[in-house]
Amino acid sequence: MTFIEYLPDELWLKIFSYVPCLDLFHSFSGLNQRIEAILHSKRLKLKLKNDLIYEKSKVFFKELPEHIDSLSIYYYHQNIDISPLKNLCSLHLSHATDKQIEDIKSHYFKYLKQLDIVVCSINNQLGDIIFSDKQLNYLTTCWLPNLDSYFKDYKSYQPCLTLQSLRLNYCHRNTLLNLLYYLPNLTSFESALVSLPSSDQSISFPSIKHSNLICLKI
Repeated sequence: MTFIEYLPDELWLKIFSYVPCLDLFHSFSGLNQRIEAILHSKRLKLKLKNDLIYEKSKVFFKELPEHIDSLSIYYYHQNIDISPLKNLCSLHLSHATDKQIEDIKSHYFKYLKQLDIVVCSINNQLGDIIFSDKQLNYLTTCWLPNLDSYFKDYKSYQPCLTLQSLRLNYCHRNTLLNLLYYLPNLTSFESALVSLPSSDQSISFPSIKHSNLICLKI
């Protein structure tokens, strides 16, 4: 054993922080089990704001997808494939494509804890991410555009016990009532509240009891 192998893990991580991520894995992978374990503890957080950044980051999607645990896409790009990122814990999509929505619904991301979908074209399917038979078991925080059309379909809804914080761009009163019923452990809810187009009356609520809700912003 050489002297360098006596270095503590903390010092290895400090050394690795100065090496570009891709070079790091190419240079140190396979040296020994200890170094391999330190490398595999390293997680990547990608923020894609334009095509230039994406082109530079594509190599991570191809060669290190299992190390990406956080991905934020802040612009619309039709061809960004997120399905290989099986270890994602956090996902932000400012303009989600239909394919990305299908990938999320297919539960490729079983470790996902935080999901933000700001804009998409298939709002009537978004509720399946939360209320279907195959739920994301670790999802605690979610931001979706709207769920009104989803609850209009009168599907069979499954309560989601893990979700604690939900934000919608807007919703109707009946949607809010459904959400409070099917999300018993919700502690925070935020949304713009709108009335039905045919109604000129102010929005009123029946008496609501929810044992865990702490923060309500409407």
